[in-house]
Amino acid sequence: MNASYGMDELLLEVCKLADTKKARVVIKESPKAGAICGASALSVTGALVMAPVGLAPLGLALGGIIGGITAFAFTRNKFKPLSVFIMEDLSKEDRQKLKEHMIKTVKQPYLQFFSTNKKMQKDVLKSVKEFFKKILKLKVVY
Repeated sequence: MNASYGMDELLLEVCKLADTKKARVVIKESPKAGAICGASALSVTGALVMAPVGLAPLGLALGGIIGGITAFAFTRNKFKPLSVFIMEDLSKEDRQKLKEHMIKTVKQPYLQFFSTNKKMQKDVLKSVKEFFKKILKLKVVY
């Protein structure tokens, strides 16, 4: 790949490849899970409701279980297609850094080989995955 190629052209090719390989970014939702778990502290309400009938510990346990299950349901399997993440969520600066990272690590002179060269495709995806892990602290799966 040559640095003279436009960033948009290069990133569009990367996005096409990412779509072909069904690459996705794992979206972290720990703040949402924390809020839900914190809300499950309402299990105290369950304990208070059950207290008059002598089942406060059961109300507390049930509230905690329901809060935990709710947090799990809201936060599991949250993925975004890599192509969408690159084009919509990355800042202009991060897209430029991604392009520079790919140019340095792949070291291929011609963009036209990108769509047909399987090794180059593998190297590009590996480079993108490495960039997301090291620079953005996000995980890419495919």
